[in-house]
Amino acid sequence: MKTRRNTVAAKQQRDTTSATSRTSPSRYTPLPKELRIAGFNLRQRTREGDLAVYEQSHPKCPTRLRYEVIVIRRREAFEIKGRRVEAAEFYPRSEDWGSFGWTLTTRDAAFDKLQRVQLKRRDTQ
Repeated sequence: MKTRRNTVAAKQQRDTTSATSRTSPSRYTPLPKELRIAGFNLRQRTREGDLAVYEQSHPKCPTRLRYEVIVIRRREAFEIKGRRVEAAEFYPRSEDWGSFGWTLTTRDAAFDKLQRVQLKRRDTQ
């Protein structure tokens, strides 16, 4: 028969286990499949390892689509003002555009760029 003490102990064990797995170096909060950045809606269309294609639209003109090819980057966990921020993947910043992100006007152009970036990254590894 489970007692309250056993239930609490089991919950604490689960909490400790999940906290440990979240903070291990190989665990990062994944980049969302849908997000909003600078007023644009972004929806992931494909992901291959640390490369992805996102479809970009603006609420005022939802039929005008653009595509962003990105290199998904990762940051380690850190603490700011006593609050812990978990390790996570992140979208390239504006200043990283041209090195870790590219905007293209057609889906075909985006997938061509994705292939070129994949080949370039394989050649440099």
